[in-house]
Parts: sequence; structure tokens; C-alpha cells
Amino acid sequence: MLELRTFTTIAILLATVTGCAGTSRKALDVSEASNIRKIVILTIPEPPRITVHNMGSGAVLLGGVLAVAIANGVSETHNTDPLTKLLLDQGFDFSKEMQQELKNQLGRMGYDVQLVEAQRKNPMGLLKDYSGYSSLNTDAILDVALGMNFGYANVNIMDNEFRPDIEIRTQLIAKQTGKVLYSEGFIYGYHNPFMSATQIPAPKVFYFPNSDDLYTDKQRAVAGLRAGISAIAAALANQLKH
Repeated sequence: MLELRTFTTIAILLATVTGCAGTSRKALDVSEASNIRKIVILTIPEPPRITVHNMGSGAVLLGGVLAVAIANGVSETHNTDPLTKLLLDQGFDFSKEMQQELKNQLGRMGYDVQLVEAQRKNPMGLLKDYSGYSSLNTDAILDVALGMNFGYANVNIMDNEFRPDIEIRTQLIAKQTGKVLYSEGFIYGYHNPFMSATQIPAPKVFYFPNSDDLYTDKQRAVAGLRAGISAIAAALANQLKH
């Protein structure tokens, strides 16, 4: 099982290394967005991979992508299920909580916001076609999707404390024209210098020295992810001011 996970992780890491540009940032087109009053938020998928990424494992001393893959393979073998169970036990629901926080943030800015069910073939990708939503009573469509990982991660053997790891991709589409009015990627907590995304640091209170402490302090572990939801939603909403 570890062998399969390891080679799966290698493939994911190679895709990440070769395609780590993320969502290209496009500042809000204020001239075209000035008349937007109503926004539909498409439902956000649940994380397809909830993980504790141990990039500080001794295996990384081997060097390169293979070593990181081995470290992740070992880590995920032991950690994926415990973190998933922890979040379920604490009543954490990323999709609903992220949607509600975005709705609240945009509502406070004066937008009329509705949630609409989205059909996604790829839970980690933004939609490529929005024509199916052309009949909605809205001015714009906000699409939000998760990136590759969700959970907690450390950086390397020198920076080995686990901190929240949330990656978001988003874009705002004009309903009438289908034009992308705004796009951006956000990473909360975990710092990835290879990603062209807005990086939001997590407070140190949500850092854990090891995975055992993370699993033991369940409320703080969940609070760290909820803080990330709030921080990303606030940063995203701030970009939609006009």
C-alpha cells in the first residue's frame, strides 16, 4: 500500500513542480465590475485529499522529488485517516463553512449573494464553461476550488512545525459576457515559494511541534483551519471592492 501511495505522490509532486504557477492573478477589472450588485457563489467542493504532509521527515535527506514522495507516502499512511476523523468528530465542514464565510464577507460589502449548486468533474479545478449558469438572476459568478492539498504541513527538516495548509483558486466571471473579471490563488499557512499565489501566514498559535500534538489538541487544530477560511475569505472579498 505504501508503494502505491509513494508512486501516486511522486506523480502528484511532479505535476506540482512542473505546473506550480497556480492560478494567474488578474486584478479586478473595475470598469466592468462597477455595475455588479449580485454575485452567485458556486458550491465549493469538499477537500479531495485531507492530509498531514510531513516534509520534515528524515527521508528528505535523500534529496529530490523521490525523497519528498517517500516522506509524504509514509506520513499519509499514518496521518490521513486520523486527521479526517478528527475533523469529522469536531463537526468541521470545509465546503459549508467556506461558502458561508464568503457570503458573509461579500454581504457586508453590499453584494447580494446567493449560493448555487455546481457540477464539477474535477474537485480541484475551476470550471471551464459557465454557459450553464447564464439564466441565473445575477451579475457575476464566483468560482472557488481547492488546490492540491488540504490539512497541515511542515516545510522541511529545519522548519518542521506543522501549520495549516489551505490552497484556494478563484475567479469572478461576468454572467453576460463570460469574461474573467478577476482571478487569484491563495495559500494559507504553508509557504510554497514556487506558487504564484497570495500567501497568507498563519498565526504561530496554530503551529504544532509534531503530528501527535496536532491530533491531541483537536479544537486548536480545527481552529487553525477555520482561521484560514476567515483569512482567505476576507482577502478575497477585499479584492472585489470597487
